[in-house]
Amino acid sequence: MTKENRIKEIIGAMQSFKKDAYHKEELLPEYLELQKELINLTFNDSHSENGKLRIWDVENHLEKLNEECGHIADEELNVFKEDSKFICNAIKSEFSGNAGEYKAFRSLETLRCKNKIMKNIGFKSGDHRTEIDAIVFTEKAVFIIEVKNPHRDIYIDERGNYCRVGDTMHLDCNIGEKMNDKVYLLREALKSAEYSNANIVSLVVFTNSTMHVDNRYDYITTCFLGNLPHIIERYNGKPIYSDSSISAMMESVSDAECKEAYPLEIDVNQYKYRFANLMATLEEANEKRSETIDAHEAETEEACQETVSEEVSEMPKLIKKPADKTRSSFVAAVGIAVAFGAGFIASQILGSNRK
Repeated sequence: MTKENRIKEIIGAMQSFKKDAYHKEELLPEYLELQKELINLTFNDSHSENGKLRIWDVENHLEKLNEECGHIADEELNVFKEDSKFICNAIKSEFSGNAGEYKAFRSLETLRCKNKIMKNIGFKSGDHRTEIDAIVFTEKAVFIIEVKNPHRDIYIDERGNYCRVGDTMHLDCNIGEKMNDKVYLLREALKSAEYSNANIVSLVVFTNSTMHVDNRYDYITTCFLGNLPHIIERYNGKPIYSDSSISAMMESVSDAECKEAYPLEIDVNQYKYRFANLMATLEEANEKRSETIDAHEAETEEACQETVSEEVSEMPKLIKKPADKTRSSFVAAVGIAVAFGAGFIASQILGSNRK
Protein backbone atom coordinates (compact mmCIF):
# COMPACT_ATOMS: atom_id res chain seq x y z
CA MET A 1 0.00 0.00 0.00
CA THR A 2 1.32 3.43 -0.92
CA LYS A 3 1.71 6.15 1.68
CA GLU A 4 -1.08 8.22 0.09
CA ASN A 5 -3.51 5.29 0.23
CA ARG A 6 -2.57 4.61 3.84
CA ILE A 7 -3.30 8.26 4.73
CA LYS A 8 -6.72 7.99 3.10
CA GLU A 9 -7.39 4.73 4.94
CA ILE A 10 -6.57 6.27 8.34
CA ILE A 11 -8.68 9.39 7.73
CA GLY A 12 -11.55 7.23 6.46
CA ALA A 13 -11.55 5.28 9.71
CA MET A 14 -12.20 8.45 11.75
CA GLN A 15 -15.89 9.34 12.05
CA SER A 16 -15.78 12.06 14.73
CA PHE A 17 -16.45 15.74 13.92
CA LYS A 18 -18.16 15.27 10.56
CA LYS A 19 -20.08 18.58 10.81
CA ASP A 20 -18.82 22.14 10.39
CA ALA A 21 -20.44 23.51 13.57
CA TYR A 22 -21.63 22.17 16.93
CA HIS A 23 -23.76 23.11 19.89
CA LYS A 24 -22.05 23.22 23.26
CA GLU A 25 -23.58 19.98 24.52
CA GLU A 26 -22.26 18.13 21.44
CA LEU A 27 -18.59 19.04 21.90
CA LEU A 28 -17.47 16.71 24.70
CA PRO A 29 -18.85 13.50 23.13
CA GLU A 30 -17.16 14.40 19.83
CA TYR A 31 -13.82 15.18 21.48
CA LEU A 32 -13.92 11.88 23.39
CA GLU A 33 -14.75 9.97 20.19
CA LEU A 34 -11.82 11.65 18.42
CA GLN A 35 -9.50 10.66 21.27
CA LYS A 36 -10.75 7.06 21.12
CA GLU A 37 -10.11 6.92 17.36
CA LEU A 38 -6.55 8.19 17.75
CA ILE A 39 -5.85 5.57 20.41
CA ASN A 40 -7.33 2.68 18.42
CA LEU A 41 -5.46 3.63 15.24
CA THR A 42 -2.18 4.04 17.09
CA PHE A 43 -2.31 0.89 19.21
CA ASN A 44 -4.44 -1.27 16.87
CA ASP A 45 -6.93 -1.90 19.69
CA SER A 46 -4.29 -3.96 21.54
CA HIS A 47 -3.90 -1.60 24.51
CA SER A 48 -7.05 0.46 24.37
CA GLU A 49 -9.57 -1.98 25.79
CA ASN A 50 -9.04 -0.80 29.37
CA GLY A 51 -9.98 2.75 28.38
CA LYS A 52 -7.14 4.28 30.38
CA LEU A 53 -5.09 5.59 27.46
CA ARG A 54 -5.26 9.26 26.47
CA ILE A 55 -3.98 11.46 23.64
CA TRP A 56 -0.66 12.01 25.43
CA ASP A 57 -0.12 8.24 25.32
CA VAL A 58 -0.50 8.46 21.54
CA GLU A 59 2.07 11.27 21.48
CA ASN A 60 4.55 9.28 23.60
CA HIS A 61 4.18 6.19 21.41
CA LEU A 62 4.72 8.13 18.18
CA GLU A 63 7.64 10.03 19.71
CA LYS A 64 9.35 6.75 20.66
CA LEU A 65 8.72 5.29 17.20
CA ASN A 66 10.14 8.44 15.62
CA GLU A 67 13.33 8.08 17.70
CA GLU A 68 13.70 4.43 16.66
CA CYS A 69 13.35 5.48 13.02
CA GLY A 70 16.11 8.08 13.29
CA HIS A 71 13.93 11.19 13.90
CA ILE A 72 12.57 11.01 10.37
CA ALA A 73 9.36 12.93 11.25
CA ASP A 74 10.44 15.50 13.86
CA GLU A 75 8.63 18.41 12.21
CA GLU A 76 5.37 16.51 11.65
CA LEU A 77 5.48 15.21 15.23
CA ASN A 78 5.93 18.70 16.71
CA VAL A 79 2.98 20.09 14.74
CA PHE A 80 0.78 17.17 15.80
CA LYS A 81 1.75 17.61 19.46
CA GLU A 82 0.93 21.32 19.33
CA ASP A 83 -2.54 20.63 17.87
CA SER A 84 -3.06 17.82 20.37
CA LYS A 85 -2.41 20.25 23.20
CA PHE A 86 -5.48 22.24 22.08
CA ILE A 87 -7.60 19.06 21.90
CA CYS A 88 -6.49 17.92 25.38
CA ASN A 89 -7.19 21.36 26.86
CA ALA A 90 -10.61 21.42 25.18
CA ILE A 91 -11.51 18.03 26.71
CA LYS A 92 -10.27 19.15 30.11
CA SER A 93 -12.17 22.44 29.81
CA GLU A 94 -15.42 20.70 28.85
CA PHE A 95 -15.17 18.28 31.78
CA SER A 96 -14.29 21.07 34.18
CA GLY A 97 -16.96 23.42 32.84
CA ASN A 98 -19.70 20.81 32.95
CA ALA A 99 -18.77 19.82 36.51
CA GLY A 100 -18.69 23.46 37.62
CA GLU A 101 -22.02 24.30 36.02
CA TYR A 102 -23.64 21.24 37.59
CA LYS A 103 -22.48 22.36 41.05
CA ALA A 104 -23.65 25.94 40.43
CA PHE A 105 -27.09 24.84 39.21
CA ARG A 106 -27.50 22.64 42.30
CA SER A 107 -26.57 25.61 44.47
CA LEU A 108 -29.14 27.85 42.75
CA GLU A 109 -31.82 25.28 43.49
CA THR A 110 -31.48 26.19 47.17
CA LEU A 111 -32.52 29.84 46.65
CA ARG A 112 -35.27 30.79 49.12
CA CYS A 113 -36.30 34.01 47.38
CA LYS A 114 -38.72 34.15 44.47
CA ASN A 115 -36.73 33.49 41.29
CA LYS A 116 -36.68 32.13 37.76
CA ILE A 117 -33.59 30.62 36.19
CA MET A 118 -32.52 30.20 32.55
CA LYS A 119 -29.43 28.08 31.81
CA ASN A 120 -26.84 28.08 29.02
CA ILE A 121 -28.25 30.94 26.97
CA GLY A 122 -26.42 31.97 23.81
CA PHE A 123 -26.67 35.45 22.25
CA LYS A 124 -25.39 36.89 18.99
CA SER A 125 -25.45 40.42 17.62
CA GLY A 126 -23.23 41.14 14.64
CA ASP A 127 -19.72 40.08 15.57
CA HIS A 128 -20.67 39.80 19.24
CA ARG A 129 -21.44 36.31 20.41
CA THR A 130 -21.47 34.88 23.92
CA GLU A 131 -22.99 32.26 26.18
CA ILE A 132 -24.29 32.91 29.67
CA ASP A 133 -24.07 29.98 32.08
CA ALA A 134 -27.17 31.10 33.99
CA ILE A 135 -29.52 34.08 34.25
CA VAL A 136 -31.37 34.44 37.55
CA PHE A 137 -34.43 36.72 37.58
CA THR A 138 -35.55 38.02 41.00
CA GLU A 139 -37.76 40.86 42.19
CA LYS A 140 -34.72 43.07 42.81
CA ALA A 141 -32.31 42.33 39.96
CA VAL A 142 -31.30 40.16 37.03
CA PHE A 143 -28.13 38.21 37.80
CA ILE A 144 -25.70 37.01 35.14
CA ILE A 145 -23.85 33.95 36.50
CA GLU A 146 -20.42 33.05 35.09
CA VAL A 147 -19.13 29.76 36.52
CA LYS A 148 -15.39 29.09 36.95
CA ASN A 149 -13.85 25.82 38.12
CA PRO A 150 -10.08 26.52 38.36
CA HIS A 151 -7.47 24.66 40.39
CA ARG A 152 -5.06 27.58 40.81
CA ASP A 153 -5.34 30.89 42.61
CA ILE A 154 -6.90 33.73 40.56
CA TYR A 155 -5.89 37.37 40.33
CA ILE A 156 -8.15 39.92 38.59
CA ASP A 157 -6.45 43.28 38.15
CA GLU A 158 -7.98 46.78 37.99
CA ARG A 159 -8.55 46.48 34.22
CA GLY A 160 -10.34 43.16 34.46
CA ASN A 161 -7.47 40.91 33.37
CA TYR A 162 -8.09 37.37 34.65
CA CYS A 163 -4.83 35.63 35.61
CA ARG A 164 -4.04 32.18 36.92
CA VAL A 165 -1.38 32.26 39.62
CA GLY A 166 1.18 29.50 40.08
CA ASP A 167 4.95 29.58 39.85
CA THR A 168 4.28 32.34 37.32
CA MET A 169 1.24 34.46 36.50
CA HIS A 170 -0.58 33.41 33.32
CA LEU A 171 -3.08 35.73 31.63
CA ASP A 172 -6.18 33.75 30.70
CA CYS A 173 -8.51 36.46 29.38
CA ASN A 174 -10.02 39.84 30.22
CA ILE A 175 -12.97 38.81 32.36
CA GLY A 176 -14.16 42.42 32.49
CA GLU A 177 -14.62 42.56 28.71
CA LYS A 178 -16.27 39.14 28.65
CA MET A 179 -18.80 40.11 31.30
CA ASN A 180 -19.44 43.46 29.56
CA ASP A 181 -20.30 41.54 26.36
CA LYS A 182 -22.74 39.37 28.26
CA VAL A 183 -24.43 42.39 29.84
CA TYR A 184 -24.60 44.20 26.50
CA LEU A 185 -26.15 41.26 24.66
CA LEU A 186 -28.61 40.57 27.47
CA ARG A 187 -29.75 44.21 27.33
CA GLU A 188 -30.19 43.87 23.57
CA ALA A 189 -32.32 40.78 24.16
CA LEU A 190 -34.49 42.60 26.72
CA LYS A 191 -35.30 45.50 24.36
CA SER A 192 -38.35 43.79 22.91
CA ALA A 193 -39.81 43.58 26.43
CA GLU A 194 -38.81 47.20 27.05
CA TYR A 195 -36.46 46.21 29.86
CA SER A 196 -33.15 47.18 28.26
CA ASN A 197 -32.38 49.29 31.34
CA ALA A 198 -32.93 46.41 33.73
CA ASN A 199 -30.83 46.23 36.88
CA ILE A 200 -28.23 43.63 35.81
CA VAL A 201 -25.64 42.30 38.26
CA SER A 202 -22.56 40.34 37.10
CA LEU A 203 -21.49 37.45 39.35
CA VAL A 204 -18.40 35.30 38.76
CA VAL A 205 -18.74 32.13 40.85
CA PHE A 206 -15.80 29.88 41.76
CA THR A 207 -16.67 26.27 42.56
CA ASN A 208 -13.30 25.41 44.15
CA SER A 209 -13.24 26.96 47.61
CA THR A 210 -9.68 25.77 48.35
CA MET A 211 -8.08 28.35 46.05
CA HIS A 212 -7.67 32.10 46.60
CA VAL A 213 -9.27 34.89 44.53
CA ASP A 214 -7.93 38.44 44.54
CA ASN A 215 -10.47 40.61 42.66
CA ARG A 216 -9.49 44.25 42.12
CA TYR A 217 -11.97 44.94 39.32
CA ASP A 218 -14.88 47.03 40.64
CA TYR A 219 -17.51 46.10 38.05
CA ILE A 220 -17.99 42.41 38.80
CA THR A 221 -18.67 40.54 42.03
CA THR A 222 -16.81 37.31 42.75
CA CYS A 223 -17.78 34.64 45.25
CA PHE A 224 -17.43 30.97 46.06
CA LEU A 225 -20.20 28.50 45.45
CA GLY A 226 -21.35 28.37 49.06
CA ASN A 227 -21.99 32.15 49.11
CA LEU A 228 -23.89 32.31 45.82
CA PRO A 229 -27.43 31.80 47.21
CA HIS A 230 -26.81 34.27 50.05
CA ILE A 231 -25.58 37.04 47.71
CA ILE A 232 -28.69 36.74 45.55
CA GLU A 233 -31.08 36.44 48.49
CA ARG A 234 -29.57 39.36 50.43
CA TYR A 235 -29.07 41.68 47.48
CA ASN A 236 -29.55 45.26 48.66
CA GLY A 237 -32.41 46.73 46.67
CA LYS A 238 -36.13 47.29 46.44
CA PRO A 239 -38.50 44.84 44.74
CA ILE A 240 -39.05 46.32 41.26
CA TYR A 241 -40.04 43.34 39.10
CA SER A 242 -43.37 41.58 39.33
CA ASP A 243 -44.06 38.04 38.20
CA SER A 244 -45.43 39.35 34.91
CA SER A 245 -42.32 41.50 34.39
CA ILE A 246 -40.07 38.51 34.93
CA SER A 247 -42.16 36.39 32.54
CA ALA A 248 -41.93 39.12 29.90
CA MET A 249 -38.16 39.35 30.27
CA MET A 250 -37.75 35.58 30.05
CA GLU A 251 -39.88 35.45 26.90
CA SER A 252 -37.79 38.22 25.38
CA VAL A 253 -34.60 36.30 26.18
CA SER A 254 -36.00 33.11 24.62
CA ASP A 255 -36.91 34.97 21.43
CA ALA A 256 -33.44 36.51 21.17
CA GLU A 257 -31.55 33.34 22.02
CA CYS A 258 -29.12 32.25 19.34
CA LYS A 259 -29.48 28.54 18.70
CA GLU A 260 -26.98 28.36 15.86
CA ALA A 261 -24.20 25.83 16.18
CA TYR A 262 -20.69 27.11 16.84
CA PRO A 263 -17.82 26.50 14.40
CA LEU A 264 -14.82 24.83 16.02
CA GLU A 265 -11.79 26.87 16.98
CA ILE A 266 -9.48 24.27 15.41
CA ASP A 267 -9.52 22.74 11.92
CA VAL A 268 -10.21 19.12 12.90
CA ASN A 269 -9.93 17.86 9.31
CA GLN A 270 -6.42 19.29 9.12
CA TYR A 271 -5.63 17.74 12.50
CA LYS A 272 -6.81 14.34 11.25
CA TYR A 273 -4.68 14.67 8.12
CA ARG A 274 -1.59 15.59 10.12
CA PHE A 275 -2.10 12.57 12.36
CA ALA A 276 -2.63 10.26 9.35
CA ASN A 277 0.43 11.64 7.55
CA LEU A 278 2.57 11.21 10.67
CA MET A 279 1.33 7.65 11.19
CA ALA A 280 1.90 6.70 7.54
CA THR A 281 5.38 8.23 7.53
CA LEU A 282 6.45 6.38 10.68
CA GLU A 283 4.88 3.10 9.58
CA GLU A 284 6.72 3.28 6.26
CA ALA A 285 10.03 4.12 7.95
CA ASN A 286 9.56 1.38 10.54
CA GLU A 287 8.81 -1.19 7.83
CA LYS A 288 12.03 -0.27 5.97
CA ARG A 289 13.92 -0.40 9.25
CA SER A 290 12.53 -3.88 9.98
CA GLU A 291 13.49 -5.08 6.49
CA THR A 292 17.04 -3.79 7.00
CA ILE A 293 17.30 -5.51 10.38
CA ASP A 294 15.94 -8.80 8.93
CA ALA A 295 18.40 -8.64 6.01
CA HIS A 296 21.30 -8.00 8.40
CA GLU A 297 20.23 -10.88 10.63
CA ALA A 298 19.96 -13.17 7.58
CA GLU A 299 23.48 -12.22 6.45
CA THR A 300 24.82 -12.79 9.95
CA GLU A 301 23.14 -16.20 10.18
CA GLU A 302 24.50 -17.23 6.76
CA ALA A 303 28.00 -16.16 7.74
CA CYS A 304 27.72 -18.17 10.96
CA GLN A 305 26.59 -21.26 9.05
CA GLU A 306 29.54 -20.98 6.65
CA THR A 307 31.95 -20.68 9.57
CA VAL A 308 30.46 -23.77 11.24
CA SER A 309 30.68 -25.75 7.98
CA GLU A 310 34.36 -24.89 7.58
CA GLU A 311 35.10 -25.94 11.16
CA VAL A 312 33.29 -29.26 10.68
CA SER A 313 35.21 -29.99 7.46
CA GLU A 314 38.52 -29.57 9.33
CA MET A 315 37.59 -32.00 12.11
CA PRO A 316 38.71 -35.33 10.34
CA LYS A 317 42.16 -33.85 9.79
CA LEU A 318 42.42 -33.05 13.46
CA ILE A 319 41.46 -36.55 14.65
CA LYS A 320 43.27 -38.58 11.94
CA LYS A 321 46.63 -38.84 13.66
CA PRO A 322 45.26 -39.83 17.04
CA ALA A 323 43.29 -42.57 15.28
CA ASP A 324 46.38 -43.94 13.48
CA LYS A 325 48.37 -43.94 16.72
CA THR A 326 45.63 -45.87 18.48
CA ARG A 327 45.56 -48.45 15.71
CA SER A 328 49.37 -48.91 15.88
CA SER A 329 49.24 -49.36 19.62
CA PHE A 330 46.63 -52.06 19.22
CA VAL A 331 48.69 -53.99 16.62
CA ALA A 332 51.78 -53.79 18.83
CA ALA A 333 49.84 -55.13 21.78
CA VAL A 334 48.55 -58.05 19.73
CA GLY A 335 52.09 -58.84 18.55
CA ILE A 336 53.41 -58.86 22.09
CA ALA A 337 50.63 -61.18 23.19
CA VAL A 338 51.29 -63.59 20.34
CA ALA A 339 55.02 -63.64 21.08
CA PHE A 340 54.39 -64.23 24.77
CA GLY A 341 52.07 -67.12 23.97
CA ALA A 342 54.58 -68.72 21.63
CA GLY A 343 57.31 -68.51 24.26
CA PHE A 344 55.12 -70.13 26.87
CA ILE A 345 54.31 -73.09 24.61
CA ALA A 346 57.97 -73.57 23.74
CA SER A 347 58.98 -73.64 27.39
CA GLN A 348 56.40 -76.31 28.11
CA ILE A 349 57.71 -78.52 25.30
CA LEU A 350 61.35 -78.23 26.47
CA GLY A 351 60.38 -79.09 30.02
CA SER A 352 58.62 -82.22 28.87
CA ASN A 353 61.66 -83.40 26.91
CA ARG A 354 63.96 -83.10 29.93
CA LYS A 355 61.79 -85.43 31.85
